Amino acid sequence: MANEDTRSVQTEQLPNQPEGTSPKVVTVAMWVLTIAFVLGAIVLMPSLGGVIVLVGALLVCPAQLLRGLPPFKQLYGISGGGVMEKIVRIVIADALVLGGFALTPWRGGTTVGSLIDLQLANVSAVGNLEYSKDPIDVNDVVTCSSRFVKLSSKDVTPASEVGRHVMALQLAEGPFTKEAQVELVVLDTKPPVIKLKEKTVSVSLGEAFEAGDFIASVKDPVDGNLSQIAAEPKASSKKVGAQKLYDEGWYVVSPKVNTKRAGTQEVTVTACDQHGNKATKTLTVSVDDPLAGVTLKAKKETFEYAKDKLDATQQVTCSDASVKVSADERLDLSTVGKKTIVFTLSKGKSTKNESVEFTVRDTKRPVIELVGTTVTVGRGAAYNAFDNVATASDVVDGALQAVDAEPSENGDGWFTITGSYDTNVVGRYDLNAVACDKNGNREIKRFVLVVSDAPVEAAQDDSQTTVTLSEDDAAEGESAAEEQDDESGIAVLE
Repeated sequence: MANEDTRSVQTEQLPNQPEGTSPKVVTVAMWVLTIAFVLGAIVLMPSLGGVIVLVGALLVCPAQLLRGLPPFKQLYGISGGGVMEKIVRIVIADALVLGGFALTPWRGGTTVGSLIDLQLANVSAVGNLEYSKDPIDVNDVVTCSSRFVKLSSKDVTPASEVGRHVMALQLAEGPFTKEAQVELVVLDTKPPVIKLKEKTVSVSLGEAFEAGDFIASVKDPVDGNLSQIAAEPKASSKKVGAQKLYDEGWYVVSPKVNTKRAGTQEVTVTACDQHGNKATKTLTVSVDDPLAGVTLKAKKETFEYAKDKLDATQQVTCSDASVKVSADERLDLSTVGKKTIVFTLSKGKSTKNESVEFTVRDTKRPVIELVGTTVTVGRGAAYNAFDNVATASDVVDGALQAVDAEPSENGDGWFTITGSYDTNVVGRYDLNAVACDKNGNREIKRFVLVVSDAPVEAAQDDSQTTVTLSEDDAAEGESAAEEQDDESGIAVLE
């Protein structure tokens, strides 16, 4: 009795199960169909047919994914939710899949789906376009929601003008067509191109220089050749997208090179097109001083006193033979001492002053002319040894003044007699004529005074002269006397 009751309950739970049908086999079949339908939906997407096939796949799925959605929830639980319910879902899903494929242009075929797909299709721009004069492919700039729709347009070069443009399109699927429009934004985002003749330029100090002479070109792909202006202008209030617009493209060169200052300077070339795209390039300018390191050197630093005035430029040597050397004065040798002459060096536009010091010296001794190298006087005769000096002169000081004794300082030039003699005493007296110029050059000449025993009148009080001779003058006098031994000049006083 217990076994009969159990069979009775099982029979009541599956009242509509067809004979010979296994629930497990049906479930497996539903999973196989679900996978096949999903793959089919992927192939047909994003068309309407693909969406319908996907719904069929969800309906046939054993997981009952659509159970809570009307109107599908009425399908679940048919005949108690047994095998019959699954068979019904399979049949309805198959119908949906067949309908989806029927509404889709499949393998080139034309169906009502083509018209529906075309009407539901929409187009949009892929994004902003860069300015270009080259023809464009509409499929590169416009995208369509349906991959079965073909796009075409007569506007083959909409990117050749910056701004907003409406492109007229023709959409076609099978024998069906429709017109559409899409707005394209064409932007200019490429900066101008600056070309320099040279990146580094050298100019001489003081030389005229224009940076613009070293700019080969400033060109923009949209605006063409740009013009140089003095200063950067303000942008206008107009815009294309986020781009600020200028009335026209331009470029400026700054700062101005100061060629009066030696060293390296940088010049910046800033270019901007009408749409605000900027570019810069730097020109390096080296301002060279051609006189840097150039020096003057005296050929001869010391000169002997003379009455001449020499060309100062001939007395110096320049380390750069190409430099011009000039001076506003001549080298005057008629004045003893140090002399500084300012020379002007010039090369190109560059000039500078250089000072050179010269020295004029007086190294020549005075000249003494004696009346005679031997003077003879009678005993007791009146005699002054200075009378034996015919002249005492110097090339610088001129005629020298006689002094009784050598001064402690040179002062002006002078001459004197050194040695002692007494005309009342017969004998031979060695005397020296000593001359000195104001620059300390000395000359000594020796002469001999002979006092003879010849009778003469009584000597006067002033007939005796005594002079003390220094050791140096005595030595110089002896040397001078040796030089005069061969001289025959004799002066005799009676």
